[in-house]
Amino acid sequence: MQKTWKTESLRFVKMVFDIHRDSIARKDSTFIANGKEYAKVALIVSRTSKNYDENVDFAELLHAKIEQKYPGISRGVIVKNGKAQSTYNQDLIGESVLMNIGGIDNTLEEEFRAADILATIIKEIIETN
Repeated sequence: MQKTWKTESLRFVKMVFDIHRDSIARKDSTFIANGKEYAKVALIVSRTSKNYDENVDFAELLHAKIEQKYPGISRGVIVKNGKAQSTYNQDLIGESVLMNIGGIDNTLEEEFRAADILATIIKEIIETN
């Protein structure tokens, strides 16, 4: 019963985001545009996930669209080569990505500005698919 519920529920999920804050310094985690400071975004994909190809393609699409509108705010796609258990749950569904928004020194305002940009990009992707 439990497995059926999970399978049925997942068919409505189109993409998954695991959102974190990185431990990098402010100088590496902050982007300035039009006099406003934004938290930079890193997109992390696990090579050990069975959905690696789909997830890395999705992360690269996100990165390209972010850079098209806000050059410099994305830190790019980072592929992690780790142990098999280090999939960041990206093996559960395709189009999954771990996002680091900002670092330990970024303010919530800076992170919210970055999240607003991400929301706009994600909305565009949903509307075009």
